[in-house]
Amino acid sequence: MRFFAFSCCRFAWPAVTDERSRRVIEIAELHAVNLATLTQFNDAISDAYAARCEAQMARENLFAASAPHIDHVRATSISAVIATHVAWSAAANGFYNGMLAQTRDALAFRMKLDAGGTQILAGEMCHTLRDIFGNPFRPVRFSPEWRTNTALALAERMYAARDFGTLPVLADALQDAGCDNEMILNHCRDPLALHVRGCWVVDLVLGKE
Repeated sequence: MRFFAFSCCRFAWPAVTDERSRRVIEIAELHAVNLATLTQFNDAISDAYAARCEAQMARENLFAASAPHIDHVRATSISAVIATHVAWSAAANGFYNGMLAQTRDALAFRMKLDAGGTQILAGEMCHTLRDIFGNPFRPVRFSPEWRTNTALALAERMYAARDFGTLPVLADALQDAGCDNEMILNHCRDPLALHVRGCWVVDLVLGKE
C-alpha cells in the first residue's frame, strides 16, 4: 500500500510544488527498498511535515485577510495544503482516510484536468494497483531456478533507477532460465502496462514475496 501511495503522489507530481514534499516521497521510496538510511528518512519526514504546516498557515492567513479574494487564489492555497499533506502522509503512514481521493483532487486542480482527465488518472491508479498486487485470485509460483544472476541484476537496476523499460529483457532472461509462466512473461512484455516500484514480478525476482 505504501508503494501505491508513492505512485499516486508521482501522478500528482505537478501538484507537489514544495521541494521538501517531493524529497520525502523520493527518500521514502528509497528507504522502502533499503537504499536510504533511517536517519535520511526521518529527516525527510520532519521537513515534509514542516512544509505541510507552513502551507496550512499560509492558507489560514490568506483566508483571514480582509482584502477581496480571487477564487482561484483560494483554490490554489487549498490545493497546496492538500499536496503537502498527501506527500507527508503517504511517506509517513501510507494511505488512509481517503488520501487517494485527495491526491486525485490535487492533481486535477493543478493540471486543470477536465472530468475525462480525472477518469484517466483513476485508470492509471488501477493499473498501478494491478502492477503491485497482481491477481490475488491467481497466485503465481516462482521457481528459485529462474532467479539467475542476469535476472537479479536487471531487477535490482530497475528498482534503483525506478526505470522499468527493460522488463521485456527481464522476461527474456526468465524464459532463458526456464520460466514458462504466461502471467509473468506477459506482464513483463505488455506494452500498455504501467510499472512502479513494487511491481509484483520484479518483487518475485528479488525474493520480496
